[in-house]
Amino acid sequence: MAKVKIQQNEISIEILTEVLRCCQEIGNNSTLLVLKQAQDIVETTKIISIYIIDIVCKELNVSKFNLFKRSGYGDKTIAIMFIYILHKSHLGYDIGQIENTFNKKYKTIWASIKRFENLMENHPSDLKILKKFNSINDLIINQIKKISNA
Repeated sequence: MAKVKIQQNEISIEILTEVLRCCQEIGNNSTLLVLKQAQDIVETTKIISIYIIDIVCKELNVSKFNLFKRSGYGDKTIAIMFIYILHKSHLGYDIGQIENTFNKKYKTIWASIKRFENLMENHPSDLKILKKFNSINDLIINQIKKISNA
C-alpha cells in the first residue's frame, strides 16, 4: 500500500511540475484553458464510453450487471466484442487501453477483435451480426454528433 502511495505522489509531482512549466512558457490563462479543454475531452470520452456500453446492452438485450462476469456465450460474447470494437473505432482506444478500461487480458481482447474482423458478409449468421453492429454503430455516430453540437 505504501509503495502505491509513493508512486501516486511521484506522478502528482510530475504533473504539477509539468503544469508549472506550462504556466511559465505559455502563461497562466492559456494553461488553464488547456487544462479545461483536456477535462472536457475526458468527460466527453466517459460519456461516449458509457453510451456505447448502454446502447450495446440495450440493443442486444444483455444485462450490464453480468456483462463482464467470467463466463459468456451468445449475445453476451457478441456484446463484449462490439464494445471493444466501438471503443477502438470511436474513442481511438488501443488494446492496452481496452485492457485497462475493462480489466481484461490482452489476448482475450485481441481474439475478440480478430473474430470481428473475420466475420464474413456472405455467411448468414455473420451477416446478422454485422447488420446489428452497423445499426448500433449508426446510433453511436448520431449520439456523438449530438454531443459535439451541444
